[in-house]
Amino acid sequence: MNNRRNENEIAYQVNLPDFESIDIRPLNLDEDLLTIHDWFNRDHAHFWGLVGKSVEKVRSIYQERLEEEGHEVFIGEYSSSQEPLFLLHLYEPKKDGLAEYYDAQDSDRGTHQFLAPVAVKIPNFTQNIFAAICEFAFHYPEVQRIVAEPDIRNEKQFIACKRAGYSLGSVIYLPNKTCQLVFLTREQYSNVRRQPTRSKEKFLFRPVWVKFHVLIGKIRRRLIKLGFLK
Repeated sequence: MNNRRNENEIAYQVNLPDFESIDIRPLNLDEDLLTIHDWFNRDHAHFWGLVGKSVEKVRSIYQERLEEEGHEVFIGEYSSSQEPLFLLHLYEPKKDGLAEYYDAQDSDRGTHQFLAPVAVKIPNFTQNIFAAICEFAFHYPEVQRIVAEPDIRNEKQFIACKRAGYSLGSVIYLPNKTCQLVFLTREQYSNVRRQPTRSKEKFLFRPVWVKFHVLIGKIRRRLIKLGFLK
């Protein structure tokens, strides 16, 4: 197997201290479909919402995403072995429904990331993957802020966001889930790069508070479905 890709296939290469270099390239459905379908059916995929979907359904979803204006999808992989590490969806909130829920700016980029399952635990794996994604997003000079909307119950995602330097925004109720907005400005990212942390500090989420917002989200979605809310 040829372990080196043609340079034209690679959108960006990330080199992090104490971690192997990572190539980030556009998603290739012919090459990557079975891999990401397998990922979506692993135990940690619950919050992604694609558990049990057929291969063709996943293809249809991502083909539509690739054709949508303002949306890009990438695969991150080890530069040496081409072993896939994560799926990244990068998009412009002003060309997406998320802009209806906060004061979106032209310089914002939204991210959805899905990390590959790992057979052997790798120290600081998640933190390094988040760092690679942030570096890639900010290599675009027009991007000044990253925004994400993790499911409010996804505590592991919030731990990763905290370590990466994100700050909390408001709780929002999307048509398919209740989320907590998180933001990372270019300045925050630069500060974390200068002084990286391995702290396990996390945002404080009280179970009762989370359950309350999940319930409110379910009620709102039910009222919308019945025509009482828009």
